[in-house]
Amino acid sequence: MAGKGNNIPRTAAEVLETFNVSIGDIEGNWAGEFEIDDLIREHVETELKYNVYLEKQRKEIEHMKKDQFTTDICEVEFDSLISSVCKERIEKLKENRPQTIHAASRIQGIKPTTLIFLHQRVKRIAQEKMKESLKRFNI
Repeated sequence: MAGKGNNIPRTAAEVLETFNVSIGDIEGNWAGEFEIDDLIREHVETELKYNVYLEKQRKEIEHMKKDQFTTDICEVEFDSLISSVCKERIEKLKENRPQTIHAASRIQGIKPTTLIFLHQRVKRIAQEKMKESLKRFNI
């Protein structure tokens, strides 16, 4: 199947993920040749539309797992996570002051999403430090 406005061959799944179309739109191209149950249609459309976000989250988890023992989180102001992490989890982090993401993962009540936000914050801090260093050296 070709995508909107170009002739690149695409699977039905790629069209549903990439373009704002539904299975009904795709069915219209083959009118009467097949019929999909409404429940299956809704399930497939939902899976495919959220697949992009799930894949991003899987990659973030892989990066976090790779860095969990070596990433120093001592410089993180846990209160800076307040827009993403509930107060109770922030308090647990403040009480325990873990040095790595792995150590944070061992704290009872700390959820995987908290670890992801913590990892993202550490990366942001490192990027900010790099920018500051480059500015000091006029690079």
